[in-house]
Amino acid sequence: MQIIAFDSHKRYTLAMVENKNGEKIIEQRINHRRGNITAFLRHYQDGSAVAVETIGNWYWIVDEIEQVCSLNVYLRVLGCMSSL
Repeated sequence: MQIIAFDSHKRYTLAMVENKNGEKIIEQRINHRRGNITAFLRHYQDGSAVAVETIGNWYWIVDEIEQVCSLNVYLRVLGCMSSL
């Protein structure tokens, strides 16, 4: 299982992936184009956690994450943490 963190901005998302021991596997900038988030996530194991931190540009990002069915999504918007 990996832990995937997204820091979403207006035109791109910064992604970082760690293993269960907290060791960084990859850090990557993902430009906001349809399918880029999904393509990035398809490389990771079922059951991995995906945390999204954003201010307001997150609805479509969560839609893309949900296309990779076996991931657990956590959303942080304006200081609130909730599980989707």
